[in-house]
Amino acid sequence: MKQVNREAMIQLELAQLDLEQESNQRELRKLAEAEYDYGEIQNLEQRFYQKLMEANQGAEKQHYFVELEAEARSLQQKQRLQVEGRSEELLTEHKNLADKENQLYLERKQLLDQEVGADEWE
Repeated sequence: MKQVNREAMIQLELAQLDLEQESNQRELRKLAEAEYDYGEIQNLEQRFYQKLMEANQGAEKQHYFVELEAEARSLQQKQRLQVEGRSEELLTEHKNLADKENQLYLERKQLLDQEVGADEWE
């Protein structure tokens, strides 16, 4: 009876892990999409700054645009590091969930092997 209860618990844990893995995969996909969109925006922004600089070449405002571009790059770098950090967290979580799933499947297999062995002796 104890073995049957443990098998049921393993099944519940596996179902929960499956939900967590789906959530993790959704977050990874959203993050990948956000990174792509961010790259596109960054390219547009870079072209915009280039056009501004070209249009104001030699003007005293050019220094302002150079500073603005440097500040934008700094913010982009900070945001990119945050995104990379979150991506690493999600990948680590994904690995941990997969390890836990493998552990549960192994435990379930051992329980089933014990049941088969016990049935052979009866």
